[in-house]
Amino acid sequence: MSKNNDLLRAEGINKSFGAVTAAKDINVGIKKGERVSLIGSNGAGKTTFMNMVTGYLKPDTGNIFFKNENITSLNPRVITQKGISRSFQIPQIFEPMSTWENLLVALGTSQKNHSYFLSQQNWYHLQSKSSVYCLSQRKFLDIFRKKFHSQN
Repeated sequence: MSKNNDLLRAEGINKSFGAVTAAKDINVGIKKGERVSLIGSNGAGKTTFMNMVTGYLKPDTGNIFFKNENITSLNPRVITQKGISRSFQIPQIFEPMSTWENLLVALGTSQKNHSYFLSQQNWYHLQSKSSVYCLSQRKFLDIFRKKFHSQN
């Protein structure tokens, strides 16, 4: 794998939980602009790998690099600020709030100034309160909030 061209790189990643090996000798490089799928059967280690990349779990051995910076020991908040985040299977939104209010929470916790972005958009249709979201709307809102919160 080319160290200079990989946006995200995992080298020799291993993770065990007691006697169960969840991830063994993972080596992968992903270049900027590539779209990659992680496919495997239940228990294959997909979630474990994603949790290691996003900092929710630390690998037993190996290193993870983002933009050639070793992020292996960083916590999830710092990794999110660098531009890597994940969404969970169950979207994490604030049900009683409108879509607009959910976005404002993400903006309020972000370290980036989004005032220009907000001034260029027509957001009035997001201000009605609705605690009834279908799954696809909940997922979209969850991902959109994470994108707002990310610095990159």
